[in-house]
Formats: sequence, structure tokens, C-alpha cells
Amino acid sequence: MKKTFLPQGLFVLLLFFPLLLGARILGSRSLEGVFLIWNLFLAVVPLLFAWLTNFFVQGGYNRILAFISFGCWLLFFPNSGYIITDLMHLNGGLTRNLIWFDSLLIFYTALAGLVFGLYSLHVVHEAMEKCMPQKWVWAALIVIFVLCGYGIYLGRFMRFNSWDLLADPLVLMKEALLALTERKAQYVTVFFASTQFVLYLSLWLFKKQRNADIQNA
Repeated sequence: MKKTFLPQGLFVLLLFFPLLLGARILGSRSLEGVFLIWNLFLAVVPLLFAWLTNFFVQGGYNRILAFISFGCWLLFFPNSGYIITDLMHLNGGLTRNLIWFDSLLIFYTALAGLVFGLYSLHVVHEAMEKCMPQKWVWAALIVIFVLCGYGIYLGRFMRFNSWDLLADPLVLMKEALLALTERKAQYVTVFFASTQFVLYLSLWLFKKQRNADIQNA
């Protein structure tokens, strides 16, 4: 079966987002929610690098290219879960009389970003299975989720972003290492990492069971 460049489900998620945001802008005559466009864009970026990683691995290209694209994917991957923290804007950061619609808009955007992120992880997962022993793949995935959880903390509470690793890497690494001892950083990392791990594991098990049902049919 021929694979499409962008799965239809992800295309539908992207298509509905501007309709919701447009309704919010028209209804409030305000641009308060436009920051979600950038956040969702950053959540989509990991999928591009995931495709590149899988492409380099499947095509048998120089593994250095695969590692570079994987590193870029890992750098941007926390952005997919970061949008969940945008729900904090409901606490007085947006128009109060539209709190019900803002709740829906931010939830939808966060869900779309999370779906894009988990799908990109699935693509990377397939690439990893071609490069390393199966017993190490899930251990590597757990490490990825922990790094992602910590990346979300750095983004939301320390206001770093993915570009800072290129713009000012020494400051980022210094502050990131110092923050490791903070209790809040540990809590945020653990809960976000475990939540995304459980979500991905459930989807992976669902797909595995579906494939088994098809083979037994």
C-alpha cells in the first residue's frame, strides 16, 4: 500500500485548527490566541525530522545524516507536549467571557500537537528498530520521554526554547544542569514523561493488537 506524505488524520487535525482559531478571533475581535499558531507549528516540526531520520535509515545512507536528523528531532520533540502547558493561559491570561471557547481551542491545539508528536515518535521508533537490538529500543524510548519531560519544564518554567541550543548553548546547558536539583523540575519531568509514555504505549499496543487481528482474520 502506498504511503501518503501526510496521513489523512493529521491533515484533518491541521485543517480544523484555523477554523477554530478564526472563530475565536472573529468572536472576540482580538488576536490573543494567535500564539497557538507558532506553538502548533513547532509541534509539527519534529515529524519532518522523523521522516528524514527514517528516510536515511531505510535508504542505507550515511548514518551520520541519520544521527543529525535524529538529534534535530529530539531537540524539537518536547514542543509537541509543551502545548499542554498552554492551558495555564486560562488562569486569567485570556478573555474571561470566552473561557469556555478558549478551553476548547487550547485543548484541541494541545491534542493536535500531541498526536503529531506521538506519530513522529512512531516513525522514529520504526527507524530505531532497524538500527539497534529490540531489547534496547524501549529503553531508549524511556530515555527520550524523560528528556522530553525535562525539555517541557525548561520551556515552560525557564522560558528556554529549541533555538537556544544553537543561539546560546552554554547558558542553556548551565541552567539546565542547575535546574536538575529543583523539586519542581523533577516532578514536571516525571509526570510529563510518564504521561506521554503511557499514551504512546497504549497506542502502540492498540496497533499491535490490530495487526494481530488482521493476520488471524
